[in-house]
Amino acid sequence: MTSIERKFTVKHVFTDFIKSTSDGNEMNGKPEKHFGCTWHANVLPSYSRSGNQVDHYFISLYLENHRKSEEWRIGASCELMFETAKGPKSIENDACEFPHSENNFIFELKGEDLRKYLIDGKLGVEFHVSIDKITGMQLFDESMRKYSDVVLIVEDQKFYVLKFFLASQSSYFDTLFFGNFEESAKSEITLTGIEASQFQNFLEALHGHSVIDDKTVEGVLNLANMYDAQTVFQRCQTFLLKESKKCMKEKLELAGKFQLPNLKKDCLSKINTFEEIRAVVPHSSESMDHHILAKLFDKLIEVQKPSSTSFSFGNK
Repeated sequence: MTSIERKFTVKHVFTDFIKSTSDGNEMNGKPEKHFGCTWHANVLPSYSRSGNQVDHYFISLYLENHRKSEEWRIGASCELMFETAKGPKSIENDACEFPHSENNFIFELKGEDLRKYLIDGKLGVEFHVSIDKITGMQLFDESMRKYSDVVLIVEDQKFYVLKFFLASQSSYFDTLFFGNFEESAKSEITLTGIEASQFQNFLEALHGHSVIDDKTVEGVLNLANMYDAQTVFQRCQTFLLKESKKCMKEKLELAGKFQLPNLKKDCLSKINTFEEIRAVVPHSSESMDHHILAKLFDKLIEVQKPSSTSFSFGNK
């Protein structure tokens, strides 16, 4: 059986390196999405015992774990490389299983060893990651090829899925796969206007995995709305009702934006005072759902306002 390669590279150039780290400040790279997870590069300087100069640096690749599943695990190895005038140079290798206490690959280098790789004051780093195993999350990569009958391409990432399952859960995919369209006969279809990481979350939510949290819920709702996937809609609404830590204003905005009736009803039932009404009304009421705005106006009439306090719905 041919093994599936799950590899990716995170690259980042840390500019003005010496000055930026001289005060002990850490530097962070831009977050990147790979295999349903967020990764980012990091540099942390370490002072000598005398405390007057940096003598070590910790170069790390962090994995941000937002998944709620206790079964979630990733086993991986990482090769750290530095950019040089002659091309990338391999520095060191590390291997670990996530999650762990630090959730990162970490490499320690002496100051004089690292500084010789600076080019015009910049440090170019590359982390070459190879994933050995993933549990507790569902991937839709080539390992699913023999179980799929169509490939959906999002931002050059391929998702191997089953037409009948997606069509049964989404009117959009039902029409796309079985309607009278040119795409219906294609084995690979490109989806535009969405991010691969959000589509990964959407597919996992559709398959019943615990990927919906306060950071992912709006992105998942966007795709559930775009693809008319009612099961995902209800899972998002249930999360917002029972588990979300978002404030009332944020919940009410999502309830109006995506027309979530149960969430809307629950939020409105908990808003009963002048202060609570004021806290959820945006600066410009034009952006607010009209039904919610009308309900809040009715509540405003019912409450007794302090005579010294004025209130208006939006700008005049």
